Amino acid sequence: MVKPDSAQLLSITYRFLEIANRHTAVSPMLDEFVGELKYVTGCAAVGIRLLDDRGNIPYACYDGFSQGFMDQENLLSIRHDRCMCVNVISGVSTQQKPFYSPKGSFWLNDTRQFLDTVSESEKGATRNVCANHGYRSVALVPIRASDRVLGLIHVADPKPDMVPIELVLQLEHTALALGNSIARVTLSQAQRDSEVKFRTLFDNAGDAIILWEKNDAEFQIIEVNQSTCDRYGYTRAEMIGMSGRQLNTAESYAGAAASIKTLNEHGHARFQLVHLTKSGKEIPVEVTAHVFTLDSKPVILSVVRDITDRLKKEAELRQLASFPLSNPNPVLRLTPQGKIVFANPAADLLLKSWKLGIGDVIPSLWLEKTVAAFNTGEKTAAEIKSGDAFFALTTYPDTTGGYVNLYAMDITARKEAEQALQTSRDHLEKLNNSLPDVIFVTRRPSRLIEYVNNRVTQIYGYSPEECLGRTPEFLFATRGAYLAQSRRISDVIRHSNSGDSIRTELMQKRKNGEVFPCELIQTFTSHPDGSISIISIARDITSQQQTQKEIESYHQRLEEMVAARTEALNSEITNRKRAENELRSLYEREQTLSAALRQQIEERSLFTRALVHELKTPLTPLLTASDFLEATLTDETARGFARNIKLGARNLEKRINEMLDLARGEVGALRLTYRDFDLVELLTETVTYVQPETTRRGQILELNLPPAPLAIQADPDRLRQVVLNLINNSLKFTKKGGHIRVTARSEPGAAVISVEDTGAGIATSDLPFIFQPYHRGQNSDKKRLGGLGLGLALAKMIVELHGGQIWLKSAVGKGSTFNFRVPFKKV
Repeated sequence: MVKPDSAQLLSITYRFLEIANRHTAVSPMLDEFVGELKYVTGCAAVGIRLLDDRGNIPYACYDGFSQGFMDQENLLSIRHDRCMCVNVISGVSTQQKPFYSPKGSFWLNDTRQFLDTVSESEKGATRNVCANHGYRSVALVPIRASDRVLGLIHVADPKPDMVPIELVLQLEHTALALGNSIARVTLSQAQRDSEVKFRTLFDNAGDAIILWEKNDAEFQIIEVNQSTCDRYGYTRAEMIGMSGRQLNTAESYAGAAASIKTLNEHGHARFQLVHLTKSGKEIPVEVTAHVFTLDSKPVILSVVRDITDRLKKEAELRQLASFPLSNPNPVLRLTPQGKIVFANPAADLLLKSWKLGIGDVIPSLWLEKTVAAFNTGEKTAAEIKSGDAFFALTTYPDTTGGYVNLYAMDITARKEAEQALQTSRDHLEKLNNSLPDVIFVTRRPSRLIEYVNNRVTQIYGYSPEECLGRTPEFLFATRGAYLAQSRRISDVIRHSNSGDSIRTELMQKRKNGEVFPCELIQTFTSHPDGSISIISIARDITSQQQTQKEIESYHQRLEEMVAARTEALNSEITNRKRAENELRSLYEREQTLSAALRQQIEERSLFTRALVHELKTPLTPLLTASDFLEATLTDETARGFARNIKLGARNLEKRINEMLDLARGEVGALRLTYRDFDLVELLTETVTYVQPETTRRGQILELNLPPAPLAIQADPDRLRQVVLNLINNSLKFTKKGGHIRVTARSEPGAAVISVEDTGAGIATSDLPFIFQPYHRGQNSDKKRLGGLGLGLALAKMIVELHGGQIWLKSAVGKGSTFNFRVPFKKV
């Protein structure tokens, strides 16, 4: 380690001061300090231990120490452990020893020789952990703030001679800067935290605030804020009951009589005193006192401001007064009558606001103060506003020279800061009062309510004034409930950290005696004097509990409904299972029947094809022979017989073909051949083909078709077969002279063909069966009509294969009308 020279030490000091002044939070400041310390010292390991509220000194930040070392050393306590770290923080050091500095730092450049330099009784004061982990050079420097030790800086390196005394001294300067910065940052953070936790204006005031009550011709303290305790070094409990005599020096107490008289006469007064702290330190203060009534008793509220700094500044002003022209603050010299005889350049702004110059008399208010100051020989002070600027004016009489010097200090920045603070506090108060919950602040050990927001009136029925200064017991339904909650808070405080919270639901009581359910959220914050502030947030949960009861009732009803529905579902499932079993049985039966039916259809199909084959085989030579006979015979009688043979064979062939088509349709083997054609043309050809037969029978066949073609996509041969079957059916049942009409019309998406006759008609009992195969009617002359009853069944099959429908209108003696509809496009 190279020893730094004085210039380097000064540069290092400035570097650490710059780091300290830049940060507003402890953790990042420590991180940067450790990095800079490691760079400056050149040591392998650097750490910072901080002392917490429980006496533990863990490493808040470190770099370079081994994990094994940290596992062993991180959890140290000044109450239970013995080691050099504890000695340094506790201030237990012997400066005669070579390893202690005058300021209590511990340093070694070879830990192996350490045990040789201490007595037997001192050997137990260290566990020698640094040496055990290979660190030969070690320095432990206390971090101080005023007279408190906040922690220490730990520097270590495996090499010897890495921490010379010059470095230790530099580290002590660094530790002092770090301690002051930690104190500053911690104080700033505490102030921010106090605002977050809704501390009252009383607690957050920067000045000491003291409430006095007069008892037996003596003024006694009845309440103080935290600033008072911090300033004077007492706890709140110690200050309650103290007299004015105890707080003042003897001279100050004797001189306060005139000020107290003014206070009694006017109800307010401002005067200066000299107070004593617990340690006996004298503090010059300025007291602003007001008299008001509290609980029907006169109480004095005094705001006590430490004017030590102000007096120092006034002394500086007096010093600057010897150099008035270069003084940056206004300086005036006045005659005892208030005439301005001198003003430095800095006083121009003040004089312009007064509209005065050299030789003029100052305003009447200050004229009276100037005359009084010269006559009494005592200084006076006040604050004034000049334009947008604020000044603190102080008059110093010079009775020897016959003048009064007036010094002014620009306090605009301070006033703006005070206004910003007041605005922030007003905003915080508005925020507290706008919350839907009641906020209470109590402080232990007194347990009295120190702050409550305005929401207490709406929820509890009390005004804030009725709550202040009382314990919260009157808000609880019973004393037992209050005591139980107090014990619960005490347990949490003992076993938890500051800032932790507890949540409780209990009964509270309004001013009218009504008891209501309340949710209580309580957090606590510890103060340096040992007192604890408890912040309680009370929320009326009456509506929430009612809603919860409704929800529970709804859940109960829902569970009952679910149970009933579950039972119904179980019953339904049982029924469904029974139905499924029945359906399964029916399905198996249907499968058996289907298999039997398929076998029957297959057998029938085979039989039909065999029958058709057997019938057509002898029919072919019969047709050929009849054609030959008709063509070769000359005898008309013989030719007639041949013609009859031919007609019978053709009729038989037709019946065979119908039987074959029906068999194909029943097994799904009948196929359609779709083509685009004109339906009007097909009907015309079909009627022309049948026309000779109707003429021969003496029947009239009419055709009623639309004038325009009807384009259709279907099987023309099969449609011609349907129309021929329907016309042949009409021919059978229509007598000589009867009419048969074939019509066609167009409907949306389909064509409708009708065959109407004036025949015998069909009985109502036969209508349901008319399209069934082999059905020829119950009352018809079956022998005379002939046929197998397949024509209509085949017509229905062909129409439905096209995606159409066929239907019949008929009545006995009135003829029949067969209609069928066929889509224009293939389905």
